Amino acid sequence: MKQLPQVYRPFIIAAIVIALTAGGGLGAINLAAMAVGGAVGTTWLAITQAHGHAQIFGWVGMFIMGVVYYVVPRLKGRELKSPGLVAASLWLVLGGIVLRLIAQPLSDGVPFGHLVVLSAAMELVGVSFFVYLSLNLLTTDAQARAFYDKYLAASLVWFWILTAATLTISVYSLSLGIQVIPYAVNAAYLQIGLMGFVGMMIYGMALRTLPLFMGLRAPNQRAFDIIFVFLNVSVIARALVMLAADALDIQLAPWLPLTVSALEYGSILAFVWFLNVFRKPEINIAETGVDQGYEKYIRAAFVWLLLAVTMSFGYSVYRFVTGADVDSAYIGAYRHALTVGFISLMILGMASRLVPVFAGDKLHSSRLLNATFILVNAGNVMRVLSEPLAREFGGVFFVTMGISGFIQLAGLALFGYNIWQTMRLIELVAPKEAATSSKADDSGHSPRMELPLSRRPATGRSSAKTLQS
Repeated sequence: MKQLPQVYRPFIIAAIVIALTAGGGLGAINLAAMAVGGAVGTTWLAITQAHGHAQIFGWVGMFIMGVVYYVVPRLKGRELKSPGLVAASLWLVLGGIVLRLIAQPLSDGVPFGHLVVLSAAMELVGVSFFVYLSLNLLTTDAQARAFYDKYLAASLVWFWILTAATLTISVYSLSLGIQVIPYAVNAAYLQIGLMGFVGMMIYGMALRTLPLFMGLRAPNQRAFDIIFVFLNVSVIARALVMLAADALDIQLAPWLPLTVSALEYGSILAFVWFLNVFRKPEINIAETGVDQGYEKYIRAAFVWLLLAVTMSFGYSVYRFVTGADVDSAYIGAYRHALTVGFISLMILGMASRLVPVFAGDKLHSSRLLNATFILVNAGNVMRVLSEPLAREFGGVFFVTMGISGFIQLAGLALFGYNIWQTMRLIELVAPKEAATSSKADDSGHSPRMELPLSRRPATGRSSAKTLQS
């Protein structure tokens, strides 16, 4: 069966292009428009939702699809069952994202409302292909399953549910002739996307790679089995509470939303604690030819995650005590702490570690990696702080909010150039080696992915390790 050694490339390129345009680019323009207008809260709600959709399905979704298509077959020593579906999943999801971006702002009229439904249907078919191929790799051989596989499989299931919900909501919106997803429905929708699909994938990949990459203490598998259950229950429970209380206007006991929020908070705190990412590594790793700069991305991402979930739980406590809703400016700050701070920094960090391995070469520029880290974090600190402060005090905080998006965008642009140059080097320097390494072995299975880890102890002598399941 034909191998796809460069399968990740079009997905990662698409993810970066979307991040720079419909993602970070449109987001920066939106923030600047709010600053100029002197008001927190966009008047371009349909465009903002299309931007958020592009971020989840494009920037994050396309990146995850490319990494999973490349990594999981090598971890499992097996080939993709139907490689022809890979290209179909790429073009269907990408086409759906672009079509929604164009059609949703105009979807209160014909034919654009129908085009939004078509875009969602395209995405559902493309994501179904991706989930089918990926779950087949994860679930076929019971003996080869690892404890972190359940996180990856749960993420895939949540991705399919999210995409099916996109189609359902699109049909519902068309029937009402509205452009935007109702707020209460959108909150539950984002919970499934961010904490279900994206969160589970990051957690699973972190469990698989970070102990090896960063020399962390081996994961406590029993603890992560239990945490897995609580994390998924919290996603379901929070989504249902949001729908019941807001969309269906059901009067819930005041303690219920707080309890559900506490479940999510405690589960994530436990995950970070047992991951040992903030503890001293057990092994002092210095990987030959590998820029260690990705480690600060990983740790900073988990700091942002802890900040985001602390904010979310704090909002739940505030609602419980006062009975009042939390202002949208504070919700926006929380979401950007989660999406840009945690999710985007994890993507940037993991990409700077994995893409050079995929390409068979070193990262193009360590300086650009460091500059990206500074710009994205600085921009997000400004963004998270200035939105609530602009709501309360106005003035200079609107200026800060208005420029924060462009600072983040500059960081993403540097990242995109760095990764593009890294991927391009393999074709210029060693195309023959790349093709040779992709061939299947005599048994018909694809070779397991080997990520060299030259661990350099204090003595200065190194021992080679490989990332194999």
